[in-house]
Amino acid sequence: RINITVNGIPMNDAESHNLFWVNMPDFSSSVKDMQVQRGAGTSTNGAGAFGASVNMQTEGASMKPYAEFNGSYGSFNTHKETVKVGTGLLAFVLLTGCSGQTGTDRLDTDGYIDRASVNLNSYYLQGGYFSENTSVKLIAFAGKEKTYHAWGYATKAEMEEHGRRYNPCGEYTGDDNEKHYYADQTDNYLQKNYQLLFNHTFSTAWNLNVA
Repeated sequence: RINITVNGIPMNDAESHNLFWVNMPDFSSSVKDMQVQRGAGTSTNGAGAFGASVNMQTEGASMKPYAEFNGSYGSFNTHKETVKVGTGLLAFVLLTGCSGQTGTDRLDTDGYIDRASVNLNSYYLQGGYFSENTSVKLIAFAGKEKTYHAWGYATKAEMEEHGRRYNPCGEYTGDDNEKHYYADQTDNYLQKNYQLLFNHTFSTAWNLNVA
């Protein structure tokens, strides 16, 4: 029971408390900071956390327009591309304005294990209204994953026969008594998240937060 929140909103499954990070590919590109509290403790939402509490705060609005591209490539045809664009603060009147930014990510790899391919895509959208005492932010982010089943294990004898990269998942014996593998033995999932964050400051001693 590690309680995980984004901007104070729980991400865990309500019953099992599970969270699958593969459904949030490269979410760290949109995170401003992360707070980790180990051990048992209180939780902002739901049941108390027995293992730890992890809270991630997403990036704030940029005051200036910007565009950014990041790319990387590595072994086993692993590559990642990230594109970020922000409008900056668009002022309407003094101390009042709107801002918007978007980001998209793509991550692919053939994998070290045989047929352990991964195809991940995600986006992060944020728009906001800001005045002297009030701010409203609407955030939408989603992740889509397609991963070939590779969570089986190979015995020492199988690795000696087929090599260390042997993957038994999706294996079947055809009419020709030869081993074949299903081409579509994949895990497919799409997860969408929407957050509306409202903050108003009444005075130096009182403020209101609604999410």
